[in-house]
Amino acid sequence: RFAGIPPEAFRFYEELSSEGNNDRAWFDANRRVYERSVRLPLLARLRAAVDDGRRGGALVRAVALVRERGLRVRGQELVRAPRGFSTDHPRIELLRHRWLTVERSWPVEAWMHSEEAYERITGVWRDAAPVTSWLRRHVGAPVEPVGRR
Repeated sequence: RFAGIPPEAFRFYEELSSEGNNDRAWFDANRRVYERSVRLPLLARLRAAVDDGRRGGALVRAVALVRERGLRVRGQELVRAPRGFSTDHPRIELLRHRWLTVERSWPVEAWMHSEEAYERITGVWRDAAPVTSWLRRHVGAPVEPVGRR
């Protein structure tokens, strides 16, 4: 059950957006806050939703649909099942992901430098909607400080 966004996450993003903080040294110094307050809560929500029979089943169907549309669904994968999950879980492939992306790539071609690029790129966004909508509904929108949207 989602218990809200930790206040530390908002502080992390507020500090990150401050002058001079958007660099590797600052992030490395604040990595623990990011892990504890941003990444781990999102990962826990993703795994809980995938584990749930109804919600996880909906994601399986969404992934199949976007793959039929020629898109790839990827994400950083663990080699083994995550702690607390059996290797024979019906959605173990999705549970092993630390995050999910939907993507399509093309070789560099002339259309990329024309108005056609807009149509192709927004077409990918439309085709990806089953997965991105599922993520928004069941995992949540990216954490962003109030007033920064």
